[in-house]
Amino acid sequence: EKIKCCTSYNIESHETSKHPFDFDAIVRESKASLVPHYFVLHDFDRQEYVYKNLAERKVRIIGITLLLQCCVRDLALSNFTGGKDYCSLFNFSLGRLCICFTNFGSKTELNELSWMVKVMGGVLKRDYDTAIDNIVLIANSAGREKFESASQTGKVCVKRKWLDDLFKM
Repeated sequence: EKIKCCTSYNIESHETSKHPFDFDAIVRESKASLVPHYFVLHDFDRQEYVYKNLAERKVRIIGITLLLQCCVRDLALSNFTGGKDYCSLFNFSLGRLCICFTNFGSKTELNELSWMVKVMGGVLKRDYDTAIDNIVLIANSAGREKFESASQTGKVCVKRKWLDDLFKM
């Protein structure tokens, strides 16, 4: 697969960067090209300024981990991004695994967790369905219906730390 990768390192903010990106010019160039462009970021969190600017412009953003996963498996990036003009995929550690949450009270925390699942290639499920073979329940605590259902049917149930650790890989 012929692609062009654009990388950025050590850019923490527009104010501290000696050579700030002209994001609009970079995006115009990538969209005008016949060759798919991928913006490769080493760390979505530490390069938050760069990530947010690229995400606002709806381009393909991938993590260095995903690039390495493609190389190791000898797979094309389009296998993971679906050939979309816009995606944000850090790695493919969840590999289309269905993820459901339970016992998280904060909407902010749920939004953060949902974002992590999406950028690792996971699929969010609002309702816990025991008929789905590849479903994982992420529980903040034990005791509610979803947790009981997972326990009784032998489905995988993990804590948030599992997702955090996976994201750091």
